[in-house]
Amino acid sequence: MRILANENVSLDVLKALRAANCDVASVRELHGGIEDRRVLTWAAEEQRIVLTHDKDYGRLVFAGRLPVLGVILVRFEPVKGRRARRLVDLLLSRDDWVGNFSVIELGRVRMISIAEPESPP
Repeated sequence: MRILANENVSLDVLKALRAANCDVASVRELHGGIEDRRVLTWAAEEQRIVLTHDKDYGRLVFAGRLPVLGVILVRFEPVKGRRARRLVDLLLSRDDWVGNFSVIELGRVRMISIAEPESPP
């Protein structure tokens, strides 16, 4: 799984993802402070799924029609220790993150398909 972790993703989650052999790039470690649009562009260029706690990504993906492989919005904090490991276990237990805007809440996962913009005639 190739992930771009937004800068609000905890270090515990980054460590757990890497321990599970996920290919993780971190905004915090590489380009802290860049704007959300640039994060989505970076993720698209590198074919990575964005992992974030930032609700603004929904607006950018759907209203802004920015290209993205997938977004996983985690709606609970803090994600540390055992909770970080459980989140990673959940991420690895599914293979349908690509093509979806996914929202992970305590006890449930919701997914909305990210439709490709229509091509001009």
